[in-house]
Amino acid sequence: MEPKIVSLPAFTVVGMMYYGKNQNNEISQLWSSFNPHIAEIKYIRDGAFGLCQPPDETGAFHYLAGMSVART
Repeated sequence: MEPKIVSLPAFTVVGMMYYGKNQNNEISQLWSSFNPHIAEIKYIRDGAFGLCQPPDETGAFHYLAGMSVART
């Protein structure tokens, strides 16, 4: 799979956050915990997103498993 860079306008994502180094596959576990709650989210727009911030000085990072939603 080749990476593809896509520019999007600003959007809102609702989901569950993880913070750590993903040493024990926590991100996969996060999605497993999040998926059953997708039906509870109102105004879903463009599907699922996995968003992350660059790691901090310890190597830990924030990761959001979520769905994009229309602003209300």
